[in-house]
Amino acid sequence: MLELPNNLFPDNLFENIISRKISFDLNQETLAEVEIKAHLSDGTTETTTITPIYELNNGEPIKVGLLTIIDSIAPSLIDGFPNDREIYNSIEDVPTMSLNDYENLEETGNITEINDFIFGDPADLSYTDTILEIYQDIEINNVPDVLFRLMFN
Repeated sequence: MLELPNNLFPDNLFENIISRKISFDLNQETLAEVEIKAHLSDGTTETTTITPIYELNNGEPIKVGLLTIIDSIAPSLIDGFPNDREIYNSIEDVPTMSLNDYENLEETGNITEINDFIFGDPADLSYTDTILEIYQDIEINNVPDVLFRLMFN
């Protein structure tokens, strides 16, 4: 792993870079990961992790894609939401009820179908973005030799 000092990079007016790290795979002689941590102007802490995706072609690693994960941590919660609300982060967190309880609620008309259920705390603006890029039509050593002759003559 290699940590790079901030003075090697131009300043960005909207964020304060905390650290930059680059990891290499010495066995494959490839870039393994790039991590950039920054404080944004609104107080958000953002960690961006970029991981190249390789495929072996005749024993040589060829970059065929890129996985980028942006983890953004908001500095505080939004005011105005009640503190006693139940928060579910996934479908597994939602409590289940017995079939008998469900039928009783249905008979009394106390069942409402929710189509757009939002998981997580609505007062927390933290999020994680995952971006996957897969390249198509990758060509290797497909440049005509005449281009090299023109450049060096």
